[in-house]
Amino acid sequence: MILEIKNIEKFYDKNHVVKNLNLTIQEGEFLTILGPSGCGKTTTLRMIAGFELPQSGTITLKGNDITKLPPHQRPVNTVFQNYALFPNMTVAENIAFGLQQKNKSKAEIKQKVGEMLEMVRLNGFDNRKPQELSGGQQQRVAIARAVANDPMILLLDEPLGALDLKLRKNMQAELKSLHKELNKTFIYVTHDQEEALTMSDRIAVMNQGVLEQVSDSHNLYYHPQTRFVADFIGEANILNGTISAQNTLQINGQNVPTPNHNLNIGTRASLFVRPENVTINKTNGKLAGLVVDVIFVGIIRKYVILCGTQRITMTETTRNESTYTINEKVCLDWDIAKTSVFEDN
Repeated sequence: MILEIKNIEKFYDKNHVVKNLNLTIQEGEFLTILGPSGCGKTTTLRMIAGFELPQSGTITLKGNDITKLPPHQRPVNTVFQNYALFPNMTVAENIAFGLQQKNKSKAEIKQKVGEMLEMVRLNGFDNRKPQELSGGQQQRVAIARAVANDPMILLLDEPLGALDLKLRKNMQAELKSLHKELNKTFIYVTHDQEEALTMSDRIAVMNQGVLEQVSDSHNLYYHPQTRFVADFIGEANILNGTISAQNTLQINGQNVPTPNHNLNIGTRASLFVRPENVTINKTNGKLAGLVVDVIFVGIIRKYVILCGTQRITMTETTRNESTYTINEKVCLDWDIAKTSVFEDN
């Protein structure tokens, strides 16, 4: 473990933005803090960096309490969404800035700048100004500048948010490769679920200041622990009903089996199942419904099925022509082990 966040509370006046946050981060891992705007993820990153101080709780780096240390005394560096490059400096001067603040020799600085330019594949760009670079190139300069100081932890605050979709995907791959190459701890903040699932060793999902779940991508996607996580990560079917018997949820008058749970009969609850885990046939299943839409999406086909008042989406590959048509009665099935049930608040 390299970093421990323990019982952190953060208020802005009466606004409680981070609530009793507890999180441990392992050395060398790529951890992403994921959540919607205003959930407290950037505030958490800023508290790790020292730009904000918590009202209570502790932040410990390799056993040392850094909760109240100023930013320049913490062995962490931050890459911001707007890059924060100095427009009057060249690429080389931007990368060298932090090293100069540490009074490194000219020879050391020259060597390190060369290493950083090679690392981010910007050899020959050392004398250009930031405004002469593309967005992706500026992002790489910002990363090189942050890494040049050899921080224990690299903090990345939505660093790809200003890039177009194609460039974002390219930069995701570059960041993941860079993480492996540097073998440093990355803490990454984003609201983009696909980005988090693609890049992270673990993901910490936040909602309204609360840490909902911390897990690897697979378990987060297929085994969400809260309704919010199930709904926020990827595409999900969440079917509302009432517990009618042990491990049974009544949905629109149909009794549907659920995985094991400890909810009482009569409790309002929801069943979660991913579209790709739903199968469709004409004769039997756990729910009956009516096809109301068939959507072609490249390699997959989506069916939208109305079950009473609730809609379910299921997906299949498009290798064959669609077997089902709009207004056709169908049955839906799934593996109970690939579902979750949540009590409704």
